[in-house]
Amino acid sequence: MKRNITKLLLPLTLFSAIGCSDNIQSGDKDVETIQLYVAGSGLSAATKADIVPFGTTIFASTQSGVYTSLSATDEWMKDADVAANGSVSFKDNSKPSYPETGGWIYLIAVAPAVQTSAVNTGDGTVTYTLGDTPQDLLYAKEIRGSRWDGQRFSGNTVSADDKPLAYEHLLTQLQFKARKATAGGLDVTVTKITVQDVQTSVTLTLSDGTTAFSGQSPVSLALESNNTVSGSSTEAIDLGSILLPPLSTGTYTITVETSIGTFADVELDIPATNAETPAPLQPGVSHEITLNIYDTSLDISSVKVSEWTPVERGELVLK
Repeated sequence: MKRNITKLLLPLTLFSAIGCSDNIQSGDKDVETIQLYVAGSGLSAATKADIVPFGTTIFASTQSGVYTSLSATDEWMKDADVAANGSVSFKDNSKPSYPETGGWIYLIAVAPAVQTSAVNTGDGTVTYTLGDTPQDLLYAKEIRGSRWDGQRFSGNTVSADDKPLAYEHLLTQLQFKARKATAGGLDVTVTKITVQDVQTSVTLTLSDGTTAFSGQSPVSLALESNNTVSGSSTEAIDLGSILLPPLSTGTYTITVETSIGTFADVELDIPATNAETPAPLQPGVSHEITLNIYDTSLDISSVKVSEWTPVERGELVLK
């Protein structure tokens, strides 16, 4: 299971990688070019050396919270690459600049990068379909900057004034493990875990990162290797992870296909995250779910909040 963007996950720690700024000439004025770096709880690690490069789309506006037509000067939508050191480069090799007048420019970003056809310029939204793109959806909240020292996104005289694109998770994660209930029985191979009734169409509002989910399809984690539970041990093995829309109420139901049969309608009894966040399936929250396998049956032995782990590209597929 190899996937570039979804190894973007890390503890809730920020880092900064300071970029240098360039000037380009416009008439008699120096126009400061925009330099960017990234941070945020949605990245892969606390230090810049551990970031796995990923693609993103950045939106620029001259009005806070307005990402619709983007028709004014200094307004644009550009695909970019995030490097291992946290720096950002634009795929078209352009060097967008701050407004010459010194006015504010506002930026937000989404990942993975979106095709133009997925952007609704009328209402300022983008649409993803889970399973058709890398599945770890990220959003960087609006930041604002201007050409003046101390107000730039990066490259200020005082580095503490720099502002990163801070990416956050928009989905929730289920990590699956499996173990034999008692030692001494059959080896059991888990071949597929299917989550039923998943809303797989995601509409993301650019101005604030809110999401609306629709549609209904099963989503499966297909397993082809390292998926056999030894009958001689009760030690749990890792099966992999699925990223799904968060739920404010209710839970998900799974079907588990194994070498000893298929077990349908297994409800995930997921506890509340904490007293302040009673809904368990929150964005950026990961749960470890352990399947307890007998020689002829299966149940859930434990569900617990766990550290977010990387999800490799291609493991989440639509059926």
